[in-house]
Amino acid sequence: MGGTRPMMVYMRKIVYSCKLMLSGYLYGALLYGIGLLLLLANTKELGIGEAELHTLCSILLLGMAPFSILIFSNLFSEEMEERALGLIFTYRQKAVTLLIERVVVAALLTVLLYGLCLVTAHYRILKLNSTDVWEISKMILPANLYLASLALFFSLIGRNVLVGLGVGMGYFILEMMTMGQWTGPMFLFQSIWPKGVISLEEHSLYLLFASVVSMVFSILIFTYGKHRLAHNPS
Repeated sequence: MGGTRPMMVYMRKIVYSCKLMLSGYLYGALLYGIGLLLLLANTKELGIGEAELHTLCSILLLGMAPFSILIFSNLFSEEMEERALGLIFTYRQKAVTLLIERVVVAALLTVLLYGLCLVTAHYRILKLNSTDVWEISKMILPANLYLASLALFFSLIGRNVLVGLGVGMGYFILEMMTMGQWTGPMFLFQSIWPKGVISLEEHSLYLLFASVVSMVFSILIFTYGKHRLAHNPS
């Protein structure tokens, strides 16, 4: 019984945090995810491409990115409003704990959509085995994590969900237009439109490292912001 009550309190806190994340951006991301699933379920009817692994990777890489950007730029959308900015700094838990909780929720939503996409593709496009899933994941997840971390980082810097959304989508569109001309080994779409001699493993490591750096800076900015407002409430 002694351990049940703290767990219930913690779960209520998580539920409350999830309620604060509810916004038009999150609803838009969920609708977008449904649209992506419908697209995967009807690729043959739409004549999008042949039933092959590269086609599926292209659809998932291009399709999952906007969802990740929407979800992660939205993590603190409610508290980022000037009228409610102080709310985020009244929570008792440490800033890093609050940030990680929201990131975990967003990551679970992203992984859920990714899993549903793979299941849909398995039954509607081509049969996937464990090796196929691993190869696809190496192509899709690092790029999505990188865009998600950028969206989160800039939403915290700009204290507005639109800043994170704009930077994430702007970076995504710019990469499609320049095809890695400026980003080199960090080219988001290296796995489907290879440039240079860099291997897929190296490319994934670069993106994962950049994602970790962005997340660390997000934690530092968030923690510093809470500390600063706590000592300068005016």
